[in-house]
Amino acid sequence: MITNAQKSNNKQSNVIHESWLTKIFDITSLQLTLILECISWAAVKIIIALMINSAKANKNLTQKLSKIVGEPWVVNIMPNDKVVNAFCTFGTNNIFITSGLVKKLELNEKETLAIMLHEVGHGQEKYAYLIRGIPNKLTQYTVIRFSILLLKIYGNNPMAGYAVGIVQYLLSALGIYPVSRFYEYRADAYAVEKGYGKPFISAIKKLLGYIKKEAKAQGFTPPQDPAKAKSVIVKLVLYLQELFSTHPNTYKRIARAEEKLAKMEKGQKPSTNLASSSAKLMKAANIDTSGVKLSNIISKFKKLLSK
Repeated sequence: MITNAQKSNNKQSNVIHESWLTKIFDITSLQLTLILECISWAAVKIIIALMINSAKANKNLTQKLSKIVGEPWVVNIMPNDKVVNAFCTFGTNNIFITSGLVKKLELNEKETLAIMLHEVGHGQEKYAYLIRGIPNKLTQYTVIRFSILLLKIYGNNPMAGYAVGIVQYLLSALGIYPVSRFYEYRADAYAVEKGYGKPFISAIKKLLGYIKKEAKAQGFTPPQDPAKAKSVIVKLVLYLQELFSTHPNTYKRIARAEEKLAKMEKGQKPSTNLASSSAKLMKAANIDTSGVKLSNIISKFKKLLSK
C-alpha cells in the first residue's frame, strides 16, 4: 500500500526527474547543432577539395576576372553539360562554373564574366557566412528541440516527422530564405557596379529563357513577372513561390539590375561596398567581429529561445 507521503515523494521525484531531463535535452540540442555544423563544415571542405581536383582552371577567364576584381580569383570549369550552375567557395577565391551553363545558355565571354562577378560578389561578403549562418543555426536548433519534444510526446508516430518538416520549412521561409535573397540582390549589384551591367542583364535574361523552356518541357508553369500579374491569385502564388525560395524572382532580379544600371549611367557612384557594409551590419547586430566566441553566441541563442 502506497501512503500519501510516498505519493508526494514520488511526485516530487518525477518533477525533479523531468526538470533534469529538460536540462539534458537542452544541452543535447546544442550539442547536436554543433555536431551537425562540424560534419557539414568537414563535408564542404572535402567536396571543395574534390571539385578543385576534378575541375579545370580556365586561364583566360581567371586572368580577366582577376584583373577586373583587382585580386586573384580562379575560375574552374566543371565538365558537366547537363547541369546549369555557378558558385563560389568562401575563403578560397575559387569559382566553379559548369560547362552546361555556358553551353545551354549560349553565353559569350562578357556574359560569362558577368556571372563570375556575381559569384565574386558573394565571396567578397567577408561576414556573410556568419550573418547567414545565424538564422540557419537558430532554425536547426529549434527544429532539434521541437523534434525531441514530439518524440517525448508521440514516440515514433509518422505524423511527428511531418510536423517537424513543416516547422523547418516555415522557419526557413521566415529566417533563412529572406537573408539569402538579400545577398543575391547584393551580388547582382556588385556585377553591375564592376561595369558589367549590360552583359549581366543579358545573361540573366538567357537564364530566364532557359528556365521557361525547361518548365514547359517538364509540364510545369513557366515563371511569370509579378509586376504584370493581373489576378490576385496569381500574385499570391508568385509571392509564396518567392517566399520559399533562396533566390529572388528572376524577373525582379532583372528589373533591379536594370534600375541599378540606369542609376550608374546617370553618374551614381558604386554603393555596394560589400566588406564595409557587412561590417556595419555586424556592428549593428552587436557582434564583435574581432573575436567571435562560440560560447557567447550559444549563450545569446539560449537567452533568446528562453524568452
